[in-house]
Amino acid sequence: MRTAILAVLVLGFTLAQSDRGRAQATLPPAGTPGALYLHVINQCRVTIAKNGTLLGALTFNKGTVLSAVDAQRHPNSTGPGRFEFHGAFELRALPASEAKPGPASDMMQGAPVVLSGQGVDVLIENMP
Repeated sequence: MRTAILAVLVLGFTLAQSDRGRAQATLPPAGTPGALYLHVINQCRVTIAKNGTLLGALTFNKGTVLSAVDAQRHPNSTGPGRFEFHGAFELRALPASEAKPGPASDMMQGAPVVLSGQGVDVLIENMP
């Protein structure tokens, strides 16, 4: 788990550094319409690329709650449990044990892991 968190932090820092000086797209908060909320059933793979180059892949295990949103606020479903995002993107991850009653958007605002990127292509696969 520590390795996964470290990888997320390094990747997030790398993505933030690579776009420094460019105009930043404003992402809607995770609670706005168009945000995708997933409860990981078995395993969820998140693949991040930029300009066709793979930047990294993360795997989230059962018991994780994810929220994902991009600037278009319209996740593109490419099949059961598969979603694509493009451009400005934000992913939040929260252990299900820390989930609280109430709106998912409020709960995800306190997620301990937040990854964002600009100009990226992201594929999320929630595997049954």
